[in-house]
Amino acid sequence: MAVRPRVLLGWEFGAGFEHVNRLREVARPLRQDGWEPVFALRELATGHRVRAEGFRVLQAPVPPSLVAGFPKFRCGSYGEIIAAYGFGDPDITGTMLAAWDELIASVGPRAVVADYSPYLSLAAYGRLPVVAIGDGFVSPPGALAEFPLLHRNGTRPFDHGKILREINRLQAMRGAPLVSTLPGLIGGAAQIVCTYPELDAYRRRRASPATGPLAVRAPRLPRPAQERIFFYLAADFEPTWRVIQAIAASGGSAFGFVRSATKERLAPFSRKGLVFYDEPLPIVDALASASAIVHHGGIGTSEAAMAAGRPHLLVPRHLEQSLNARSLMSLGVALVLATPFSKEAAAAALMGLRQKIRLYDAAERLSEQLAARGRGRSLELVMAACRRAQGARQAAE
Repeated sequence: MAVRPRVLLGWEFGAGFEHVNRLREVARPLRQDGWEPVFALRELATGHRVRAEGFRVLQAPVPPSLVAGFPKFRCGSYGEIIAAYGFGDPDITGTMLAAWDELIASVGPRAVVADYSPYLSLAAYGRLPVVAIGDGFVSPPGALAEFPLLHRNGTRPFDHGKILREINRLQAMRGAPLVSTLPGLIGGAAQIVCTYPELDAYRRRRASPATGPLAVRAPRLPRPAQERIFFYLAADFEPTWRVIQAIAASGGSAFGFVRSATKERLAPFSRKGLVFYDEPLPIVDALASASAIVHHGGIGTSEAAMAAGRPHLLVPRHLEQSLNARSLMSLGVALVLATPFSKEAAAAALMGLRQKIRLYDAAERLSEQLAARGRGRSLELVMAACRRAQGARQAAE
């Protein structure tokens, strides 16, 4: 029986389920194509989603966060994010490379699929073909010389030259190929931008547009007869509770999930008629019975609501979500609550979400446009890149 070539699917930075979801969408057809996918995940708690399908799941090396050392940290570019996790710091980067080198040696992959994984991309650079996947924000164009600025109020400017010199010093010590540019490192041998072009933070700088979500997004859903709001929020973000208070005070029908919330914290709002679920609802099911959605602006939730034709009220937590919010607002399908905001502002935004018919009309038009495009080419491109990697390896042997 022929030995299946292994492919390492890594997720290193970021939070939420979408990173694992993207890797899972890739792993299924790769297994059918003769590969043995092995996952290395930042958060093992999310591994049940893929372990239940028979995939092997390992703990990815996780870098320490240095954000506490940056007072009132604000991110201005991709570079500032990775610097906040020690990328380029000789001790942290050296430790992370050693950990990834050991994991790669134990798995023995022929190729790597990297989702928001700069250290993994560096560890594999020039040694294994890296197929870089992700939404627009985590996929700065590999052809650029430097990471472009996305927000001008970053707290810690990123010194490309200094970081590149330090990385190449470590590469030389490891006997590994030197890196030409940092965006080229992140872009890998093939870069597939797996989102709608409308949500790509670099769409004006990219030579080719994003090629669509990996997962098949449900087509436009009929608008329910009853007005009902679905919310998907995080308990550890204090503005969430001003939004929940506004929803409860409005007296309208609403249901949803607040990640990491205790039953004690939710109880007063349950008594006011809000319906809370103990775990996230399948997004399509939730949107089918909702007239609108309130969320932070995560990429997967944003894509699903766009495809379903639902308007958004967005409460962004960080730069990526703020960029998604800006894009959705420019499309005319969203209202945005930028922090800090008062309870009165939250109530006004919620009333606007309920009453502005133009939001609903624009959301439905956008949904129809997305449906007319059909499924994007992202999965096809990932598969082709992995097959090229395997073919090149076989030819070399």
